[in-house]
Amino acid sequence: MYLERKKILIKTAVTALTIISLAGGILPQRAKAESTQLYVQSTTDKNFDIQRNVGYLVPGLTEENVNQRLTSLLGTLDKKVSAEERKKAYDMLAKIVSLEKMRREEKVYNPSKLENIYMTRLNDYLNQLTIKYFPDAKKIAEELEDAYVQTPSVQNPIIENLKSVLSKKDYQKVKKLYENYIKTDGDIEQTADDIYEILSKYKELKAEAVLLNIFTADNGTVAQFTINTSNMTLKYQDPTGTGIKKLTKKQITKYKQAWKELRKIIPDSMLKNFKEFDISTDGKYGVLAFVQNIDEKGKTWKISIDPADMDDKVEFANTVIHEYGHYLSLNDTQVTYANENMDEDSMIDDFDLYREPSMITKKNSYLNQFYNKYWKDFAIDRDINTSSQLFYFRHSNQFIDTYASTSCAEDFAECFSFYVLPSGEKLTKEQQEKLDFFDQFKKVKEIKTQILSNMKKNNIIM
Repeated sequence: MYLERKKILIKTAVTALTIISLAGGILPQRAKAESTQLYVQSTTDKNFDIQRNVGYLVPGLTEENVNQRLTSLLGTLDKKVSAEERKKAYDMLAKIVSLEKMRREEKVYNPSKLENIYMTRLNDYLNQLTIKYFPDAKKIAEELEDAYVQTPSVQNPIIENLKSVLSKKDYQKVKKLYENYIKTDGDIEQTADDIYEILSKYKELKAEAVLLNIFTADNGTVAQFTINTSNMTLKYQDPTGTGIKKLTKKQITKYKQAWKELRKIIPDSMLKNFKEFDISTDGKYGVLAFVQNIDEKGKTWKISIDPADMDDKVEFANTVIHEYGHYLSLNDTQVTYANENMDEDSMIDDFDLYREPSMITKKNSYLNQFYNKYWKDFAIDRDINTSSQLFYFRHSNQFIDTYASTSCAEDFAECFSFYVLPSGEKLTKEQQEKLDFFDQFKKVKEIKTQILSNMKKNNIIM
């Protein structure tokens, strides 16, 4: 994954929950292990030592089971580590697997505090081994982490655009609230509530839209269009009252061209559930494109493009197809989204379903089948530490590129992109197997054919 191929996936409706989700980071992150029910109610050192000394291989859990999973977790380290190092990792994993098994029997989805402790220790140890056996890994991983994480700027363009609307006092209040939130990593819910209270005093402002734009300002939204799906034409949405500046006719015409370029790749018939097209720019070599569902069920979607990164036609095509892969795997036929009447825990009826914040896959969905086949055995290693890119080095033979290793959803979308448009590079057996995964689905094969036919018709490919 290169800097110019940075992508974003946002999957929440336009509510307060959206702001919390979007402000969490530029990269989609799977649900972190949050404890809701604990087997060990206390995590004092004394209690932890007692737990550490009891037998941890519960009935029905064999040494072979743990070893098979450990092989998956170690990945490329499996043939490198010493017997002593493997035994140490085995002991940690055995405790985790035992706790997992007990949770399943009790129908408790979220890991306990003790389980989190063991997972963190295992991840730390695997990272130590990775640095030991791959000397350059630490430096490269740090560079990737910097590339994948976008630090919000204290200077918020949406707030600055409101300067002429708000009173001097309210402008300073809003500015101060946002600056404090960024500088101190403050409470986003409280900050959003405080800013909303100020905005709602102004009738000329659409307070909810302004609030969303403030907390997603680093996406750089400059234009929003509704899509007429009967003829695929665009209608510019007047941004008055949203904090976004109004565009000239010349600018609108320019940005509509990006929509035409997108349609040269994705056939119109496959865009029927896209109701909005946005232009979002964070400058060259930033976020090229992203998709987002715009209703709480995931039936209707929007796609956003940054014209600053469209120069490389092949890269643009790869990214658009990648983003379509997100839509393909995250629409209402594939997943269920949480809403104000249904939280994540109430949605869980199967421990082997892939989930992300506010979303859980359906059992036979593309993404869930992909997860169970390629991710489940080592997912705890990724989930407990989503920011570290050392994970990639343990599984480099399995991922198309480093970006694919950031989450199962990104791996799916990246593999889908390479499935439709092969890079021509030599792949490992494991990488090729992931691309071949899509061939089992008749609908996905048809989608690939339609995209390639459309690109050929529009002279994108020969």
